Amino acid sequence: MLRGETSQGGGDNVSDPLFIAEPTIIRARSYNTGNKKWSALNEAFYTIDGLSVDATNFVVSELHYHPNNPTTPAELAQSSDRDDFEFIEFLNTGKTTIDLSDIRFEAGITFGSRRTPF
Repeated sequence: MLRGETSQGGGDNVSDPLFIAEPTIIRARSYNTGNKKWSALNEAFYTIDGLSVDATNFVVSELHYHPNNPTTPAELAQSSDRDDFEFIEFLNTGKTTIDLSDIRFEAGITFGSRRTPF
């Protein structure tokens, strides 16, 4: 596996299959011995046994929109902007891990769950 070094001998030459036992990010690049340059870094995320999200295993369980202004010392220590206390809570209603890597809100909320098993 390449560990990010820039010298020719800095990584491991991997030609055998890789076996993974948990959600994993694999980063790889190749070294051209002819021009002595590295390729661009490629990255992929792999999940293990995660079910696709659907209405049988995933719900929005709480929506905290437009909360009151923060008043307690603990809240004010974090922020005086009530918008910072908004949240959406998701609930996995199934019995196994679900894969949230491709869920997105269509509009109105900037959120992405890239590489987040749930």
